[in-house]
Amino acid sequence: DLHEIAALLKDERTVYYGDVYMTRRQVLYAGPFSAYKIMFKNICQQAIFYPRCVFESYSFDRRYKLWADHALNIALYGDRTFRFTYIDKKVCLYNDHTGASSHTEDAVFKADRPSLIRTHLPSVLFLLYLLRNVASRVKRWSACLLTSR
Repeated sequence: DLHEIAALLKDERTVYYGDVYMTRRQVLYAGPFSAYKIMFKNICQQAIFYPRCVFESYSFDRRYKLWADHALNIALYGDRTFRFTYIDKKVCLYNDHTGASSHTEDAVFKADRPSLIRTHLPSVLFLLYLLRNVASRVKRWSACLLTSR
């Protein structure tokens, strides 16, 4: 119930978020996020509550047609004036059938993601991001080698 959730939204410097149920996949997109997790996966837009003061300092970057919220969340995770707090409640049912982001990729965001991470998050996280990407490429490359034999 949103009245119950609204009562939890007390701190004007906190971005609150909860869980969503994805109706097509029939899965709960849930759980707390960390700065590491936000590099690779975004908090579902339908489950996030930004305080007004976020938009006094930030705005959605309109270059990102689908993932402007992900870019914003990366920036906010690196800004020590804001915190993220997970609310262990289902906030909405999410229609993952027809949404543009379920069928399309945001190429501009994908290209900019490394620089967003490097700019807004600690250097050690950027290095972990690069290492994970290299490991993923090596895994795909070795799988291709094994299947071509």
